[in-house]
Parts: sequence; structure tokens; C-alpha cells
Amino acid sequence: VFLANGVSPVSADGFAPFDVAATTEVLDFYKKISKASPPGELFWKQSREMYFAGQAAMIIWSPFILDELAGLRDSAPPTINDDPT
Repeated sequence: VFLANGVSPVSADGFAPFDVAATTEVLDFYKKISKASPPGELFWKQSREMYFAGQAAMIIWSPFILDELAGLRDSAPPTINDDPT
């Protein structure tokens, strides 16, 4: 979310301090979208299922699942098994 909004902790020269105003804006945005999220902890599998079921408009997750979400990897579903539920 930070990078998508132009906030980065690194620059070409190395460490770059956060722009306070831009960082605050990103955090305020993230707080707003988190209020629209389902309650509790969601792992990749639940996030994916809710997205495909039309119960989530977007997912903030690893880019690993993006190809499948876009229909580009139907033959290679995620094999991550870190879901404790």
C-alpha cells in the first residue's frame, strides 16, 4: 500500500526517511479499508475464496496469487499450506 502511494523507505542512495504527510495519508487510507474488511484473521486461502465468491472487492496479499486471480495459472494453484484453520 505504501509503494502504490509513492511512499518508500529506500531511495537510490539507500535509506530514505518517510515523508510524514504522505505516510499519514497512506495509514489513514489503510485504516479506512481495514474497517471494510471481514472480521478476524484471513489467510491466503480465505482471502482468495472470498474474492472469487464476490465477497471481497480487493486483496492485499503476496503477488504469488495474482496470476491465478487473473486466470493466468489455472493449472498451477497455490500450494502454500500455512493456514492453521
